Amino acid sequence: MKDCIDLRSWAKTHSYRFRYEESYLAELPQYRGDGRWYAEIPCRYGLIYPKGGDTLLAYCNSGIKARVAALSPDIGYHQTDGNNEILMFRSELLDKVSKVLKPRRKRSTGASPERLRAMRDRRKSLGQIGQNGSKTNNRGTG
Repeated sequence: MKDCIDLRSWAKTHSYRFRYEESYLAELPQYRGDGRWYAEIPCRYGLIYPKGGDTLLAYCNSGIKARVAALSPDIGYHQTDGNNEILMFRSELLDKVSKVLKPRRKRSTGASPERLRAMRDRRKSLGQIGQNGSKTNNRGTG
């Protein structure tokens, strides 16, 4: 089996979301490897996922497929499902293709690392209070 590009590291570097293809959990752990074959980048106008080696596939919505194909003569047709198309391209074109498909950004809280640490500590202390049963009702009822 040919190795493939690990899109997870690219997504993390650019603060994009990634997910695993739905069949990832259906595979037995000894056969699915480290998951790089199942990683996909959800985009506003499609999806990017590995094909093998340094080749990637882009599932493009019908309104955007011509713009992606026009980026380079090296982007080729792979298959269609009617209006939408799957285009094949080399990993060197990943940044260009992603600018058109617009990958989803990771969600962020906007909080500083110190604030995140304080929120985690608060959540832990609330969990401990709930386990001890010593939580009181401060509303004055019951």
